[in-house]
Amino acid sequence: MELSPLPRPDRRDLLSLLGYGQTRPDPATEAALSRAEDTVRTVARPRYIYRIFALGRQPLSLLPTGPVLSGEDIARHLSGCHSCAVLILTLGPGVERAIRAAGAADAAMGLMTDAAASALTEACADAAETILRREVAEQGLYLTGRFSPGYGDLPLSLQPELLRITGSARAIGLTVSPSHILLPRKSITALLGLAHHPVTGHLAGCEGCAIKESCQKRQRGEPCHGMDPT
Repeated sequence: MELSPLPRPDRRDLLSLLGYGQTRPDPATEAALSRAEDTVRTVARPRYIYRIFALGRQPLSLLPTGPVLSGEDIARHLSGCHSCAVLILTLGPGVERAIRAAGAADAAMGLMTDAAASALTEACADAAETILRREVAEQGLYLTGRFSPGYGDLPLSLQPELLRITGSARAIGLTVSPSHILLPRKSITALLGLAHHPVTGHLAGCEGCAIKESCQKRQRGEPCHGMDPT
């Protein structure tokens, strides 16, 4: 499914990715950031897919033919849920080409364009989650937040299986490298638990998280799990 209209990311996410924290860039840099954002928005073609699977127990798994969900963090996140939505989204290959072109012309602009694409990926994932949340609410169901491979102790090696069971290669053109990196890179996979009662899930702490060093929220002092970002 195509995602439209295209959301606009929080500028704070972009600034955090570039290491600004609480400071603001100078006017020239702000203008360059706006150009980078415009470039990404021009070429982005966000598409997403989701599938809902029953949850098996002992071991925790996606039924009927899905993978085992290993790790204590995902088990806590899905506690109280009867099924699990697998949400997958990509900005498309045009964004990758734009990042390479920007970097070839100017290294700094390449970094800004890459960061702008990352921020847009997150904003699009939020928008797709909002759509999914609305659709399951019509069935009287509730969702947890997103939990992605690489968070806590949920391994990145889960990526190929998530793409397989959702048919993402055919549906939205997304593949995965031998090292479990999504291709195109500006893409996400996420698990969201479903229940008949309100659930929030339980996100892992910063320690041990695979994206600890690059996490925008942690850099702003706003970790996604609501704990001290140590």
